[in-house]
Amino acid sequence: MPLYSYLLHMQPDARFTLREIVASLARSADPDREICALLNGLDWREHLVGALASILGRRQSSAVITAHWNAFDEGSWVSPQLAVVLSLIDPSFAQQSRDRIECRCLGVPDRTHSVSMLLRTVVSGPAGGYHRACKALSALCVVSKRFPELRQWLKEQKQQPDVQRMLSDDPDSGGMIAFYWQEACIQLCQECVRDSRQTLIN
Repeated sequence: MPLYSYLLHMQPDARFTLREIVASLARSADPDREICALLNGLDWREHLVGALASILGRRQSSAVITAHWNAFDEGSWVSPQLAVVLSLIDPSFAQQSRDRIECRCLGVPDRTHSVSMLLRTVVSGPAGGYHRACKALSALCVVSKRFPELRQWLKEQKQQPDVQRMLSDDPDSGGMIAFYWQEACIQLCQECVRDSRQTLIN
């Protein structure tokens, strides 16, 4: 299996991929530029690797954070994973998430509209714009629960008929993906950073 595939569900074997990302970061002369290049691509595989690199490399520049949000807004197939990463690296996540939930993650141009349907499915997944928005909204509603200042507001938002409809129309259970991926991501990234530090000491 390609190394990136283990990151999709954060399986235990993702440790191998995470170590390769750490090694690549150590070799890079400009990690931020390379992470942004991955996130600015169309392919969800690039987004996933770039997202994990930003955590492992502690890259929290405004350019990196903006590139994450752009990939998320444009309907990346890994929008739940991007939502989790953004909640960990963006100091203004609570407000950014609130803004997007208020507009229901809709209204952002789709960069893949000019490519063939086959390529679009390969790089971005099979869903159309509305269902991508449903998936993104579902993920944000779950991840944002970590922020005390959003909890009551989220409860009120989720009582709105249009939000309820979009959450029920989410084709991939984006909220569930975010919930389980978040826990595994934090645990495996912490292990990877700890192991890397131990290797340097030894």
